Amino acid sequence: MLNRELISSPDLLILCHPLQGLDSQVAFNTCQKIESERKRGAFVIVLSSGDFPHNLCNRVYKLLSGELKQIS
Repeated sequence: MLNRELISSPDLLILCHPLQGLDSQVAFNTCQKIESERKRGAFVIVLSSGDFPHNLCNRVYKLLSGELKQIS
């Protein structure tokens, strides 16, 4: 599904739990696609309640006690 959406080279990607339910190889390929879109210049927002590779992120925020706080 992600490949289909990337055909139009969007300037903004909002991804919600993009790695949920994927096996390790597909998750790795998805991370590569997200990284290539970021390098292309797209603005990427990832929403995830689980772990997400921080090396793909310029900034990481967490919702703590009702406040959004930058953690890296």
